[in-house]
Amino acid sequence: MECIMNELFEKLNIDNAVWQLTKNTKYYQITFFVETNARHELILSTLNEWGIGQRNNSCMSMIPIPIYNQSTTKTVELDPRTELIAEQKQTTWDKFVKSAHARYNVAKIVERVKRDATLTFDFVTLIIVAGMLASFGLIENSTTTLTSSMLISPLMGPVIATLFGIVIKDHALIRFGLVNEVIGILLATAIGFSFGLIICSLDSEYAYGSKRALTTEMISRCELHSVLIGVFTASFTGAAAAISVLGDNVGSLVGVAISVSLLPPAVNAGIFCALAVLYKLNENDENLYSKVVTTNYYSNHQSIELTVYGAISMLLTIVNVLCILFVGVIILRIKEVSPLTRNQSQLWKHDIKVARDYNR
Repeated sequence: MECIMNELFEKLNIDNAVWQLTKNTKYYQITFFVETNARHELILSTLNEWGIGQRNNSCMSMIPIPIYNQSTTKTVELDPRTELIAEQKQTTWDKFVKSAHARYNVAKIVERVKRDATLTFDFVTLIIVAGMLASFGLIENSTTTLTSSMLISPLMGPVIATLFGIVIKDHALIRFGLVNEVIGILLATAIGFSFGLIICSLDSEYAYGSKRALTTEMISRCELHSVLIGVFTASFTGAAAAISVLGDNVGSLVGVAISVSLLPPAVNAGIFCALAVLYKLNENDENLYSKVVTTNYYSNHQSIELTVYGAISMLLTIVNVLCILFVGVIILRIKEVSPLTRNQSQLWKHDIKVARDYNR
């Protein structure tokens, strides 16, 4: 391991490493400083690939420092005015391209998004609370209640985990995010279904049909036009989500949670399925649940019409997730998250053959 570290420092051009021998003379504590940029990510990726912090009783930690100034030694003394002119030659476009690169270490981001996507007690509780709020918001046509449910809903966590899994080609992270997202969506749908069975059975407006039975918020999520609009809104949301996570911008993530609207359509699908079941159970009674839906766009049979409405609402959720993933991957590719470090670090393996043979 000592030989590997020496070779890595030489290849990575790290010349400020400080080696401190522990009291029992069995271990070294190595400390070095590097600026947070693409090179910083390359160093961490290379150390991880060579098992630093994963084997032979080794460990690795990264401590962020608020201020890091490092002077550079110059062989020729330059006039300060010359340095100022050289700095001014850097165009706005050059600065923009430089800022397009990822600003945080990929491993740190993945750890955070995986924590947010984990199926814990808090995750399930938030889904239940948000699902109940969304159900009341849909039934009562309350935009404020629906917005509250979007803010509480943790469904964006698994989507972001899947997004980063695709970008860094981590199949385990992709499966982790997709499985938890599917579980979250199914749980939200089950909450809407249970809520619909109870409320729609007790509320006479649903049993006998009225203008308030199906609210505007419910119907608006069951139209094909809404799915088309969802393609565009979710696409922009995917770009915002990727940038917000990289920059750790909590304010933008709040806006993303409101605009993406993953939870209400899933809950809405459950409510429509509950109405379809209630109609099927009472189809022999012409007075009950016979006029809940006044349209027959897809079928003259009301239970089928309600089921199709629920399917379209669920389709809206799926389309939103797919669009977020598609656009998010493009944005992260532009910002060169992971592929840059992965490809560059592969080139160093050939040059460090001596260290690998020594380790064997």
